[in-house]
Amino acid sequence: MACELGTWSPPASLVCLPCDLGYTCPEASTTPTPLDHICVLGMWCDGRDQTPCPVGFYGNVTGAGTQEGCTLCPPGYFCSVPGSTSFDSNPCPEGYYCPIGTTFAEEFPCPAGTFNNATLQTSLETGCTGICPAGSFCSQGSSQGSDCPAGFYCAEATPTMYHTPCPIGTYGAESGYVNADQCTVCPIGHYCPSGNSSHATVSPLPCRPGTYNPLNGTGHEFNCLLCTAGRSCPNIALETPSGTCNEGHYCPNGTVFSNQYPCPPGTFTFNIDLQSPEQCDICPAGRACGFATGFNFSQPLACAVGHYCPSGTPAPNKFPCPPGTFTDSSNLTSAIECTVCPAGHYCVGGGGGSTDVCPRGHYCPVGTLLPHQFPCLLTTYNPLFGQSSSSGCLNCTIGHFCENGFIAPETCPAGTYMPYGYDAISNSTIGDPIGNKSDCLPCPGGSFCVEGAVLPIDCGLGLFSPSESSTCLNCLVGHYCNLNATSEMVMRLDKRCPPGNYCTAGLQDVMESVLCTTGFYCPQGELMLICIIPMVDNRTVNKKNQKKIQKNFEKTMKKA
Repeated sequence: MACELGTWSPPASLVCLPCDLGYTCPEASTTPTPLDHICVLGMWCDGRDQTPCPVGFYGNVTGAGTQEGCTLCPPGYFCSVPGSTSFDSNPCPEGYYCPIGTTFAEEFPCPAGTFNNATLQTSLETGCTGICPAGSFCSQGSSQGSDCPAGFYCAEATPTMYHTPCPIGTYGAESGYVNADQCTVCPIGHYCPSGNSSHATVSPLPCRPGTYNPLNGTGHEFNCLLCTAGRSCPNIALETPSGTCNEGHYCPNGTVFSNQYPCPPGTFTFNIDLQSPEQCDICPAGRACGFATGFNFSQPLACAVGHYCPSGTPAPNKFPCPPGTFTDSSNLTSAIECTVCPAGHYCVGGGGGSTDVCPRGHYCPVGTLLPHQFPCLLTTYNPLFGQSSSSGCLNCTIGHFCENGFIAPETCPAGTYMPYGYDAISNSTIGDPIGNKSDCLPCPGGSFCVEGAVLPIDCGLGLFSPSESSTCLNCLVGHYCNLNATSEMVMRLDKRCPPGNYCTAGLQDVMESVLCTTGFYCPQGELMLICIIPMVDNRTVNKKNQKKIQKNFEKTMKKA
């Protein structure tokens, strides 16, 4: 069998032996030091495997059998790649130093506040000797100083960019400051906070509108004072309050604009230094004051026509004259000064005159509020506009009824009548006029009443009518109507044709009735009825007599 990797055997050997250090023996090796497999530069070999020299070392000899065969990277250089065979291509960079065995270029930076502008430095003591100059800062690993940023100053050996901000109350507009004395004092009207890594103070910050600052060297926004009450501060960076307060306005502490706070409705001011709304004057009686009422810009307004304006009125139309009054003036101060509405008119209030003339069917005394406040009462009516009292309401006429607020009498319906009310012929009122349709009297039976009837009219002879009729009917067959006013009840009960007699329709007297025709019979108050012919063995008893009865019946009906 062949010897495994990392072993060898001489000829006729019974065992495989380990390969020598510094070599790698392939399978079936016959020597412990095969020249084709000697360990190469940058590696060490244990007879079987080849391992690269670690970082911080290099291998400059062949045949190395252990890691001790690798050499430490010399001072001033770094060895950052495993299996390095040399070091001279990796000099230590500026800003760093490289002691023996350095593994990468930036492993040993010069401390912040120092710098190193040479390569191949081997130690902190000898390599990082440059002290960062004033006006610059040196972070770790610096090869030279960087300009101190604006808003900061950098003394000698400053380690970071934002190490020392300009003191509060100052600012730094340029880079490269070496001490705080170079920072500029914050001017009046501004404030300058202390800078930090996220916000350097490179210029003064202006006080906001509504504030001012009379001092220099301040560092906080609260050093900006609220604008003085009675003044306005409309701009930034004010040293003193610059504006007055407008007429019609007040200006509390911190006011930005002169017209920011108007005096409330119902007040005014001509002054320009008010500090609170309580200092606004009450609007004078007879005038109205809206928002921001002053003198030159928004003067007090005249009271609206139809209205009155007591002290403190906020709008010209705030207080209308009450219902039942009006005014055409524009300087009233109270409701009692409004004019009472004249008779014959009505006034809903808030008008410069009466609202309108009193409507028909109504009357309007002095001070009337609404058009339908005083309707003409039941049993009266009014066809005219502008009536001023109930005396203008007329009594309802005969044949008519009058409800509340009627402008003309309404006729009683057909079948009724009304004899009471004003009679134009006699120019007098008869009885008591009526106010409702239900008060119209029902027309009595035996009479008829057309629409608007004053009195019932008798039907006359031969006619009848039930109650509440507007027409008359012919007296019914079997009855007679011998009265001028025969009612239906009287006709049916008392005016029946006597037995054995026949009364045709419209009969005026019982004497006009006729005897019942042969072959017929006539009960009291009934129709003429034909006698029934008896039947025997399904044959007529007397056909000749039957034909005679039929002819008599036809003759009698023609006379009727």
